This record gives sequence, structure tokens and C-alpha cells, in this order.
Amino acid sequence: MHARDIKITGIVQGVGMRPTIMRHAIAANIKGWVLNSVGGVHIHALGSTDALDDFEARLKSGFPPQARIEHYESYSSKIEDEDKAAKDFYIKESDAHEKAPAFVSPDIATCKNCCEDFFDPENRRYHYPFTNCTDCGPRYTVIHHLPYDRAQTSMSKFKMCPECQAEYDSYLSRRHHAQPNACFMCGPQVEWIEDTEHLSVSASELADRRRESDAILERCADALIEGKVIAIKGLGGYHLACDATNSKAVQALRERKKRSNKALAVMMPNLEMVKDYASVNNLEEEVLSGTIRPIVLLKLLGIDQEVPQAGNPKRALASEVYGELVELGVMLPYTPLHHLLLDLVKRPLVMTSANISEEPLVKDEDEAFEKLSHIADAYLIHDRPILQRIDDSVVRVLDGKLTMIRRARGYAPGPFEIPEHLQKDALILGVGPEQKSTFTLSRHNTSFVSEHIGDLENLATLQTFEERIEAYERLLNYSPDIITQDMHPEYLSSKYALERGKKENLQRTLIQHHSAHIASVLAEHACKEKVLGVALDGTGLGDDNTLWGGEIFVGDYKKLERLCHLRHLKLPSGSAAIKEPWRIAAFVLHDTDFQNHPAAKRYLENLPQETYKLLCGMVKANINTPSSCSAGRLFDAVSALLGLCPQTTYEGEAAIVLEAFAHKLPRASRQQIDTDKSFEVYSLELKGEELDYRPLIRAVLDDMEAGTDVKAIAYKIHKGISSSFNRYLIKFSKDYTIKTIALSGGCFMNRLLLEEMSAGLTEAGLTVLTNRALPANDGGISYGQICFALAQLP
Repeated sequence: MHARDIKITGIVQGVGMRPTIMRHAIAANIKGWVLNSVGGVHIHALGSTDALDDFEARLKSGFPPQARIEHYESYSSKIEDEDKAAKDFYIKESDAHEKAPAFVSPDIATCKNCCEDFFDPENRRYHYPFTNCTDCGPRYTVIHHLPYDRAQTSMSKFKMCPECQAEYDSYLSRRHHAQPNACFMCGPQVEWIEDTEHLSVSASELADRRRESDAILERCADALIEGKVIAIKGLGGYHLACDATNSKAVQALRERKKRSNKALAVMMPNLEMVKDYASVNNLEEEVLSGTIRPIVLLKLLGIDQEVPQAGNPKRALASEVYGELVELGVMLPYTPLHHLLLDLVKRPLVMTSANISEEPLVKDEDEAFEKLSHIADAYLIHDRPILQRIDDSVVRVLDGKLTMIRRARGYAPGPFEIPEHLQKDALILGVGPEQKSTFTLSRHNTSFVSEHIGDLENLATLQTFEERIEAYERLLNYSPDIITQDMHPEYLSSKYALERGKKENLQRTLIQHHSAHIASVLAEHACKEKVLGVALDGTGLGDDNTLWGGEIFVGDYKKLERLCHLRHLKLPSGSAAIKEPWRIAAFVLHDTDFQNHPAAKRYLENLPQETYKLLCGMVKANINTPSSCSAGRLFDAVSALLGLCPQTTYEGEAAIVLEAFAHKLPRASRQQIDTDKSFEVYSLELKGEELDYRPLIRAVLDDMEAGTDVKAIAYKIHKGISSSFNRYLIKFSKDYTIKTIALSGGCFMNRLLLEEMSAGLTEAGLTVLTNRALPANDGGISYGQICFALAQLP
């Protein structure tokens, strides 16, 4: 007999690794044990050389599907006295004392087998809303400490019944060592609270418990069909739900939540229903029904086909769900509770994050009763505590590839690789910028990009930001040496970095906002060579202390040289101009000397004249009018000029509506514009280091005066801006002998802009790199900060 120790790190806890290892060991006639440690999984295997080789071969070819192996180490070890008496292979008690790097599994959507269990009338888990196994269920949201054992999770309060314990102990069961394993007799239960009505599960017999639970879900379904707004406790927090086919219900939700225009996500029971409302390709179908089940942005059928209308066999989706937009955010059920509820209502439900005006997602009952009482008519809750708050992820498929919009549930806190040429021993914490906040922890070859937290603009979100950093450092056994931040000193993340850096004597590094954007793309693609980088977004402090966001750079991680940028425009009244883009449009007309253009005169005459005169005085005296070369602000200006969005209710709304109108232009009209190249007058002209937007503004005004369809103008704006940037990128690629272009920044959330630029550059023989696994918006900046900082280290 020989002994072999095997240590495996990565996402190896909470994915059925120990039961899988045990089954392989028994099949290969191996004795010994496996345990979870803080750092991963440790195997002590005993057997003949042939048996040990067979065991390792089985293991390497048969890891659990949700596992992600970062490091595998196998070595011969000494036969101990206790080994000589070994009779079998078993799962040993976890070692919680080892101090080693660790990984945490994200939550996993309900698997097919569990769905069959809770829809099978003969199964003891029939209609049980918290069914799970080693292949699915809560992981990150229920864990407090590693190693991942029931005692370290919010399931510790639920003692397994004999039947569940037997499943847990049997290596033949797919619930072998499934830490959240439970049933009606021993696990979490649902509860209904509505005014004076309070329904709970309290019976002692299985049939009675099931009947009480069913009654609660049926009452919730009835309330939703009646048009009520329900706060539903989910996996990582609460959702606010209502009937997505009921205009009055959706409008009530919007008014109470103070979310007048921003699109709402919907949950549908199955793919067949999704295809009634949206176009779904093969990859989108795969993502919708996979093991993560994020919100997927899909093209509404109304773009090219008719959406089912009232009176048709399929119920019409309320237009209040998506407003002026042409995409619909859709997800399929990812917990048993969702499956059971959607099976009852048999219609789309709005499922939007339960929070109030830019505050963090609500996750606890006391918090829900306090903050949602003016929104929700009733509450569907349960008694399994949520330990880690996390929102739904949002993705989109572009050019046949999955593209991240918001990285959260199902993806975080999964590890994210650092390119080999950037790997250093330093432990770095990147705290990101202000909007779309995330943070990133790095160590050697791996980083951990946090889930989306929100905009760091209030105390509640800042507290969540600090709470999440503390949780990650505890779970991952991590303490940074270096902290990186944005250059903007007033961001709350920057102030956090300054205060913590002083308190803990950490080295602090400031990274320019758009350099971090470009670094995030380069690192995601492990790109080593120099590139031309395009950073287009709304706001980011530049090296000259003005607001950037329309840049072309040349360089790499160590140094990015700014080649050119959009012509600066003024933001009258500062941040107020972002919320009221008509102010930017008025300045643009003033800046271009087009005030006397007939279309411009009509626009200016319709403005509130007293405010407009005050605005002109502010610009002339340069009072509270910060300078910006942001592409996002230029999109805002033309959107307001066209009358599409003179005032915004959420960040980026003006540009989003402009893009939606471009997509609404009929395909034949788009093809005609592409053919006659009438968009070419919508150009940006390079003058020295400045891309002058004035020719574009003149073209917009001329088409407005000619009575051109606003959808055609919106389309031409996108075509003109993308073709202008491409023209200069192709020129610079020849000047600098560079073949790779990196695109990043919030403006590349714009599907049309990204597709047009990517297609044009690819056609010119250039390689285009874009953010895929991380968002192109500010959600990817913390990772970029880490990588840019690593490149500066010796």
C-alpha cells in the first residue's frame, strides 16, 4: 500500500466535490479520506500504485460541472500508523484552522433533477420551495465562513430530519454532503404577511405542512393576478413583483418605487413564453436556461414583428415595463420558489430589485418592513437568513458572445484570472470609481471582482460597500498590501482608500479613470502589446483636472498617451446638466454659433427663457460650468436637441433613448442610409488633438429643419460618430504600426455604437478587443485599477 496526498484549490467547495471524490475513490478501490480546508480540498489516498493512478485519472476527468480548478498538487506521503488500519474511504471533518487562500462558490440555479422532485406528486419534496442538491442551490448567499460546512452557513439553525440526514450521509445520494439540504419537515418555510392576514407553516405532519405552504404560494399568486405589488424574499435579497401584463399594476410599482422610466426586468416561467415576446437566439436560450440564469437583454419582437396584443391568445406585455426601449430584460426562474410561483400565475412577472432610490438591495425582514411598506401590498418571506446581499446579473449577447452588463448573482464571487505577465506577489485592493461600484481583490494569479454594489452616492451604499469588502476579506482570508483608487478625490471610494491607507499604513496608488478602463480590456484578453485604446463614457477625471470621456490613447498598461479627444463642451450648473441635458444642448448651440439656424432658433425659443438667460450668463462668466470632453454628454446633448430626453430620471437615460430610436428605424431605411452614406456629414473632424463635433451638430440641425424622421437622425448620429472614430483609428494604426484596438467605457453599453465600430475596424483588418466577462461600464474599473497598478510594480 502506498499513500498519496492531493490538494486542490479553486471553486471546490459547495459544488459536490467531496461526494464526487468519494465515489471515484470507491470505484478505484481507494481507502483514506477527503476534507474541506479553508484553502480548498485535501485528499489522503491509500492504495496500490495502479489503484492510485486509476483514482487520479478518474478524478481529473470527472470533476463536478460547477467546479473550477485553480491548482492541483499530488505527491507521495508517508504511511501513518492509522493508515494501516484504514478499511474504507470517508469524508473527514473539515479543517477550519489552516490559513490559506480560499475560493467561494457562487449560487447555482435549480437543477433539472430538483425541478422534477418538487413537481412530482409522489416525491416527499413535492412543492417544497427550498429543494436543492449538490448540483444546485444557495452557496455564496448563505455562507459566513469557510470551510463550506452547514455549521458555517445560515442553514445551521435547521437540524436535518432523519431522512435528510440519511441522504446527506449516503455517497450514493446526489444530496451527499449538500449543506443546504432540507425538506418540509426540517427546513426553511414560507410565510405570507398582508395587513392583518398572516399565513405560516406550523403543522406537524408532512401533508399538512405542504398544504399550508401551497396555500401561501396560492395566496401570493392570487394577489399578483389581482394587480397587487408583492415583496418577495429571494436568494440574495428581495424582489418587488407584479403582473407584467397589468398596466395599472406596473404603473403603481413605478410610482411607489419612484422609478418612472428605467426599464424593469421580467421573469417568465419558460422559454416558450419568452419567445412570445422577444427574439431569442441559440446562445441567449442557453444562457437563459443555464446554471446561472441571469437577466438577459433581448430584442423585443415589436422591432420586426408584432408583440401579442390584448385579445390575442397570448397576453400583451404592459408597455410600461420597457417604455421607449427596444430591449426587454428577461430571466427564467432560478429557485424552487420562483418555479412554483410562476407555475401558478402562468404569466410574466415584473421582478425588480427591492430598494428605494439608489439605495442597496433589501435583504432582511426588518429592513423590508421598514423600507418597502409604502411600495408593497404584501410580503412573501421565508426564514432562511440571507448572509450575503447580491443582485441579479444582467448580460447581453453581442456578435455571438456573452457580454456582461452587471456582474452579480451566479458570477460573483467567482475568481477572475490575472494575465501571467502581470502576476506579482502583491495583494492589492482596487476600490473602483463612484458609479456602478465594484471592488477587486488580487493575489498572484487570481483576482476576485465583487458583485455590483450600486452608485456610491449615499451613506447606505457606502456602508454596503464597506460591508462587502469586509466580507470578502473574511471569506477569502485576505489582507491587502496596496490599495488603488480613482484620481477623483471626492468619490466616496477614494475617501475610503485614503482613510484606510492611513489607518493601516497601506501603499496607495491613484489610477486615471480611463486608463483603468483600457487596462480592464487588455487584461481580460491577456494582451501584452501596445494598442490604440478608445475610452468613451460619461465622466472621469483626467490628468488636466477636466472631465474626460471621449479619448483615443496609444500605449499599454504602463503608460497610455492621449492622442486626441472630443472637443470640450461646458456643463452649465455642473451635475444638474447631466440630469437636464437640455442645458448641454443649449450650450452646444451657443458653442457652435448655430443659434440663428432655423431649427436651433425654434429649440431655444421653447426653453424656459429666464433659465436660459441665466445659463448663458453662467457660461460667459465661467461660473459653475465644468468642462467635459465626454462622449456620453455629447449623446445627451443631441438626444435633448431632438426632443427625445430633455430631462433624465436615471443615469444614461438620454443616450439610451437616443439609441432606442435609432433601432426603431425600419431595416429598409437603415439600409438606404448605409448605401447612400448620408450619415457621412454627421462627422467629427480632427483638428490637432481635438475631435470637433460642430459638423455633426450642423448636420442634425439641417435634418431637423428638413423634417427628417427623428429615428433616421438618431441612426445617422450613431453611424457618423462610429465611422469618424474608425476613420481616425485606422489612420493612427498606420502611423504607429499598431493592429489592435481596445474599446471600453459606458458608451460601449450602446449596442449600435459597439457593433458599428467593431465591424468597421475588423473590416479594415484590425483586431478589436472589448470587455466581455466584465462590464464595459464603470463596473469593470476596479479590475482595471488592479492590473494597471500591477504593471507599475517591479
